[in-house]
Amino acid sequence: MNSQPSALTAMPLQARDQPASFRLRQPDIWQLYQRERQGVYDEALLRRVGWGLFARCEEILAVYRAVHLGEMTCPRCGGPAQRIRRLRHRAGEEGIRQGNATCPGCGQRATWQQVKEHLRQRPRCLRCGRELAWRYSDLMLGCPLCQLEMGYRDYRVTIPRRQRLPCPCCGAIVRRPRPDAHVGHQRRLEEATCSACGGRVLWRDCREALRHQLRCRCGSPLARVDKQFLCAVCGRRYRPAAISRRLRERSTAICPKCGAAVRRGPDEVRCGRCRVRFPWSSLRRHYAASRLLCGAGPCEEFAAAFPRAKTDQGQMLLIDRLLHAVHARGPLASYFIEDWPQPVTSFLDRLAESRV
Repeated sequence: MNSQPSALTAMPLQARDQPASFRLRQPDIWQLYQRERQGVYDEALLRRVGWGLFARCEEILAVYRAVHLGEMTCPRCGGPAQRIRRLRHRAGEEGIRQGNATCPGCGQRATWQQVKEHLRQRPRCLRCGRELAWRYSDLMLGCPLCQLEMGYRDYRVTIPRRQRLPCPCCGAIVRRPRPDAHVGHQRRLEEATCSACGGRVLWRDCREALRHQLRCRCGSPLARVDKQFLCAVCGRRYRPAAISRRLRERSTAICPKCGAAVRRGPDEVRCGRCRVRFPWSSLRRHYAASRLLCGAGPCEEFAAAFPRAKTDQGQMLLIDRLLHAVHARGPLASYFIEDWPQPVTSFLDRLAESRV
């Protein structure tokens, strides 16, 4: 996920100094494609468009690293910081992601998650494995051999449900790997240490023990009445969804063994330079629930390959691949390209039709 070391040295100064709100102008992209259609590569336009896309990809990858990998920049000194996460309860899920699928045609090995991500970027027919043809006017995919037509949104929804998918390299049908029992449980359950009895207990058991001893704001116990929790003293009513949300947000619970108070482990960010620790909740709103997370795959490929492209034709090919991937992801396109003089989706449709 890290960018190439030579990227900053090869990046022009005007691209490095662009503000965070910089987006590419539609006339620049259109003119670049028209010049390329005539067999001419404008170096100024290539530099402006290419390194502008590179800067936006770096911002998207920074969000991806912070949310999924826990790697971010310290807000105090600017050094590398690492998130120390709590152990989540996801037994078995990691085994599916780590299992490798082997293609019977070309022999390539890849995780099932990588197979699905490649098919989202370069769709193939789910029956014969051929590459699907795009119809950008209504975002339809068609197979010239099977005569199969499907909307791109329906295609994306179908991919996670299938147990067999075409190989992204040769198109042969690949079966989903089975999760290994020992791999699936490598991710431990979240644990907590009781300060009274000294035992290590699962946090989900502590939270479940607290659920059976719910109390109202006035301190009286709650009783379950008509799918709600009712306080017999003050008459307050609580919905089960509100109770579950409060239990998830709590950092203290009850030990199921002795009944003493148990505190949850820390979820914090530690800086490797200044050694400062600060809670993840202070940065959660900045990173979490971001629409930029949907474009980490194509942005990673572009950020790794564009600084090493030595020819104008190679740079233009990488730009075209990235815009094609951005076109298929809807909301992500407005993060790269200005929404003027026409909507971004309409502009990308017109750009794709001009290359047919």
